Amino acid sequence: MLSDSVSTLRDAGFTAYIHPVTMPIPTLMRSAIREPSVEALLLRLDALTRERQDLRLDLAGARKLEQNRLAIVEAQWDLSHALIRRYLPAAA
Repeated sequence: MLSDSVSTLRDAGFTAYIHPVTMPIPTLMRSAIREPSVEALLLRLDALTRERQDLRLDLAGARKLEQNRLAIVEAQWDLSHALIRRYLPAAA
């Protein structure tokens, strides 16, 4: 069965169940837990962009720049989904 090194479920007539959701659960949970406004996300992107400019002026290391880049990517992702939620017509 499940603990066997070779699955015997197929032999018993069971087929594998493939979950239809392809996105990781934490991503689904994150969007369900917090949904900041478009305006708040624009302010966050503005702050992160200014922070990146300051990091570059201060000749920050690669690790700090990468952390900032990832924060910008996450904020852009959140903004795109907030815009979709705002402007996508509701299903009839």
